[in-house]
Amino acid sequence: MCNPAHKIFSFAADFRLELVFAVFPIKQWMAADMFEFFPGNYRWSYNTLLAFAAGGQLGDVALILPRLQTAVGDDEAWHREWSWIGAALSRRAENGSRETASENLFLSSLYYTIGEHFIPPADSRRLDAYGHVLKTFERARELAPYALERVLVPYDGTTLPAYFMPVGGEAGRHPSLIFICGLDTTKELWFLRARQQFVQRGFNCLFIDTPGIGEALRYQKLYTRYDYERPISAAVDYLISRREVDPDRIGIVGSSLGGYYVSRAAAFEKRLLRCLGATHGRRRHGRSAHISAHVHHRYRDHARRDSPD
Repeated sequence: MCNPAHKIFSFAADFRLELVFAVFPIKQWMAADMFEFFPGNYRWSYNTLLAFAAGGQLGDVALILPRLQTAVGDDEAWHREWSWIGAALSRRAENGSRETASENLFLSSLYYTIGEHFIPPADSRRLDAYGHVLKTFERARELAPYALERVLVPYDGTTLPAYFMPVGGEAGRHPSLIFICGLDTTKELWFLRARQQFVQRGFNCLFIDTPGIGEALRYQKLYTRYDYERPISAAVDYLISRREVDPDRIGIVGSSLGGYYVSRAAAFEKRLLRCLGATHGRRRHGRSAHISAHVHHRYRDHARRDSPD
């Protein structure tokens, strides 16, 4: 088997668009249950794992886990405890170096994000909680020891908020990736999951809130749409306008519902060289099995520019 990080994002110049959607690499993984911090409560357990996937610290979660375990299913308790640890990390950022403060503030933003997930959309506290997410993230971004630009992508008479992370220390144009969120994620959470992993491997990154997601939805009232090639084409237009971007090597990554969005876009936006959609599946007995993307060498053999297909 191959390493997806090396095979999916190769962007070799002699390959066409390669679409990989929900391919499961190891059958045995299907039989493995998701670990449940809260047995029987999928939502809480999955979101706790999501926090760890985005850089959450075991010691931080351990501070609130006992209280959460005595209130399983009480979404008020969920919001209260994750907000408490988010505020604690924000206070912790008041001391130490810029780098330490930045990391603590990124964690604060993450914990506020996890805490607001189960607040009903019509509840005013949801928007207040999201405000904490953006405020702490912005402070973290400003203190970060690497470039992470907040940008506005022109789209349909308005703009889409995004973060652009360029490859550092190297002149010239580089391949680039657009990261598209799912149903309950945002550009901030996508960045926290990816961090510097792709930039360190030579890829510019654009983390963007498209219609139906994050700021675009909550502050601009831009609702989702079926023809998702429209906002993604706007993202491609933006990338092509930047001198750091190789216009012939642009790819896109979508998670969860974003897996549909990027698949739709890949069918119509011909400037995309690669597309990866990763989604999640639910086993019939109600537990979660993750479907992850995996590419074998044979996919590359069918994607050469000189192929008649």
